[in-house]
Amino acid sequence: MKKLVSLLLALILLCGCAALADAGIVTASGFPVVTEPITFTVMASQSAIQPDFSTMVIIPVYDEMTGIKIDWQCVASSVRSEKISAAVTSSEMPDIFFKCNISAANLQKYGAQGAIVDLAPYLEEYAPNFWAYAQENPDVLAAVTTPDGQIYSLPAIADAPATRMNKKLYYNKVWMDKLGLEQPTTLDELYDFLYAMRYNDPNGNGEIDEVPMSETTGTLFQVFGGLFGVGNRGTHSSYYDMDTETGMVRYSYTSDAFRECLEFMHKCYEEGLIDQECITAKDSRYTALAAQDQLGCYFATNLALLAAKDAENFVPAEGWIEGAVWPTMRSHLHSVGAFVVTSKCENVEAALRWVDYFYTDEGVTFYHYGIEGQTYVKNEDGSLSFTPEILAQVTGDKSYDEVVSQVGPYCGGNNPTMMSWPGYAGAELSPIPMASAEAILPYTPDVIWPIFTYTDEELKIVNSTGSDLNTYAKKTAVEFLTGERELNDEEWSAFLAQCDEMGVAQMLEVMEGVIDRVEAIMGTR
Repeated sequence: MKKLVSLLLALILLCGCAALADAGIVTASGFPVVTEPITFTVMASQSAIQPDFSTMVIIPVYDEMTGIKIDWQCVASSVRSEKISAAVTSSEMPDIFFKCNISAANLQKYGAQGAIVDLAPYLEEYAPNFWAYAQENPDVLAAVTTPDGQIYSLPAIADAPATRMNKKLYYNKVWMDKLGLEQPTTLDELYDFLYAMRYNDPNGNGEIDEVPMSETTGTLFQVFGGLFGVGNRGTHSSYYDMDTETGMVRYSYTSDAFRECLEFMHKCYEEGLIDQECITAKDSRYTALAAQDQLGCYFATNLALLAAKDAENFVPAEGWIEGAVWPTMRSHLHSVGAFVVTSKCENVEAALRWVDYFYTDEGVTFYHYGIEGQTYVKNEDGSLSFTPEILAQVTGDKSYDEVVSQVGPYCGGNNPTMMSWPGYAGAELSPIPMASAEAILPYTPDVIWPIFTYTDEELKIVNSTGSDLNTYAKKTAVEFLTGERELNDEEWSAFLAQCDEMGVAQMLEVMEGVIDRVEAIMGTR
């Protein structure tokens, strides 16, 4: 890989440096190369499999393209939050926080302290590519804008349906063929489908050990809730959606629709159609179930967690349940806090120009795949693949992500760029996840709320009353699911009364104000 870096640098130097010296510009990045070289110190979140960013193939190439040198300060993602907090309170702040996944609440806190820069006045002129995208997709603008109109970060953008849909659906086709099953399209068909997988021995071992559907309770509440119209504003808002009859924000866990959902889920759980370990399930659970031929339906962003031989058993959804909502769809914004400029930075304009290239189609490809013909090739269908020389390094000792991390920084998420086809290198854009997303897309909400920002007063209520309320509601929902608490009129009324006592009305008042602001920017209310 070091040899590859040298070859790429030689190519850049031979083909471009003379022209750059004469013209003073480089068209690839779309802005003038600085007369005097600039160096930015950049604190970057580094996952365990990533090398030092300075050794990645695209980094020295981009230094040459822009005339901007980066002094990388890589910090382990496991201690990222502590490192950021320490930097903000010290005199040793970097110029930029990169891939650090700083939360909306912390962005506002650091902004109020004067530690980070409000980018709003700069974006139209110095980040025109990002700005144009945000104008076309105002849900992005709504998510990065604070209640007082400031913008403290550039985000990771999910552009393709397959990257916006964080949970997709896959079926065990081997079991379906053996049992003569078709993908369900009604609620009754879904129940019968799961029942057949549980009790008709599709893995052929003579035991009732099949798990028709496995996921965490959080995802199951979302997906099953959608069968009854709950979650109709997308996945960023797990506890709030819109009451379509009144046009008012509702706390979804106290709705009649969610009670119907819980009644159906309890029936499925009681009969073993839902994984009995869903309350404590983790990724390793699904990997093990698939390896043991015990998994019927799988919800996931992609199939990367399954061994290749097990993933071959699964096919994408061809649709979903008639009249249902598929709630696990995010806005065009994946996450905030991907690129943050600190008050130490003396050239905010150049910092924004440096990152803005990554919000173009060309920049997306460069960020994820590197250089055509050197690190990636274009396939006949328009998709991209890393070169055979790079992929040959994927062995029993090295994972795919570990190998491609040598090319660019995208592994680990929260990248200040776009997850778009074909330039995004994540497994979400492989054929099966893409097919599942396209098939389920018609069932996703028409309006999807983005990540919310709050005033200081709202945040206090959200972090206290809201947090306690959500914890109680989720815990009680699990008890209703498993039968630990009987779901009858008396118990449901007691649950509603407790939610009232814990401040659900206050939270709804707060969320009405928040969503009014968001939808005003989005133009949906």
